[in-house]
Amino acid sequence: MVLPDGKGLLYSVKLGTGASDWRIVARSFAAGAEPVTLVEGGSDGRYAASGHLVYGGGGALYAIDRNGGVIRRLEPPRREPE
Repeated sequence: MVLPDGKGLLYSVKLGTGASDWRIVARSFAAGAEPVTLVEGGSDGRYAASGHLVYGGGGALYAIDRNGGVIRRLEPPRREPE
């Protein structure tokens, strides 16, 4: 998925065989930019119109603030009420 600002990608990476071995990663299109892990143990990340990163992990749906568009590791998410 292209990031909302059009300056990078958001994607999921599977590093092992367990359900918690997924990561959500962002990478800027800027020359020399390294990938940044945003979330460990989550996958299928999408940005909502509200600016939240929404993703699944451990059988739950999570939403976390995008932190003003800065590509960096995010604080631990909170589980959304059912």
